[in-house]
Amino acid sequence: IRSERPAPRSQPRRFSVATGVPAAVAGIIALVLAVALLDARSDVARDRDAVAAVLSGSGGIRLAGEGDAAGRMIETDEGGLFVAAGLRETPAGQTHQLWLLEGSCATGPGEGCEAVSAGTFDIADGVAIVETSDSPEGFEGAAVTVEPEGGSDEPSTDPVISSL
Repeated sequence: IRSERPAPRSQPRRFSVATGVPAAVAGIIALVLAVALLDARSDVARDRDAVAAVLSGSGGIRLAGEGDAAGRMIETDEGGLFVAAGLRETPAGQTHQLWLLEGSCATGPGEGCEAVSAGTFDIADGVAIVETSDSPEGFEGAAVTVEPEGGSDEPSTDPVISSL
């Protein structure tokens, strides 16, 4: 005599708010992060295109430095736009500072050369885009130095790029 046992019944799966909500939230977070990443990549590509267009254009004040570091300061309706590529990021506690130069600046900032700060900025992926209320009109040149965080009243280091 053979007796067959009935197959064990599996319990039906129950949807629980306690398990469904965290899964839904995780899915939403993943979607938001994916969209943010695509948007950030798009912004970087757009910034690089803008920098390339300004650097290859004419007019304004052209700056150059060691290696492939380059920049250009152009006049805008609101003041000025400075773009640069190839600059190294600054160490903690320091920042880049843009200077507009007038006077006898052939040998760089110093005696006979007046340097007017046009603001401080940071580098993101080797690129800087700085809008300033200071127009380059009437200035003979421009330079970028590395200064203590918050900037300086006058250049305290040699320029990393300059128009000189």
